[in-house]
Amino acid sequence: MEQSKPADYYTAKEVADRMGVSKMTIYRMVNTGQLPGAVRFGRSLVRVHKITFDLWLAELQDQGAGDGGRTAADMDDFITEA
Repeated sequence: MEQSKPADYYTAKEVADRMGVSKMTIYRMVNTGQLPGAVRFGRSLVRVHKITFDLWLAELQDQGAGDGGRTAADMDDFITEA
């Protein structure tokens, strides 16, 4: 079985920047199980598998395109709706 490398994962900050939300929103999503590919190391270190996250984000953006599209600023509301 092939092991994952640190380069295969985004940090919580990188995910937050890509989504246009705060790091705290990312931590909330991890705690509630709303962020696929998220892995916790200890109490506070979070990493998100790049491929899983990228596919999930693309799917969210495709879903949003049907209702006029979503901007990064809308992502906080969109995430809590899911």
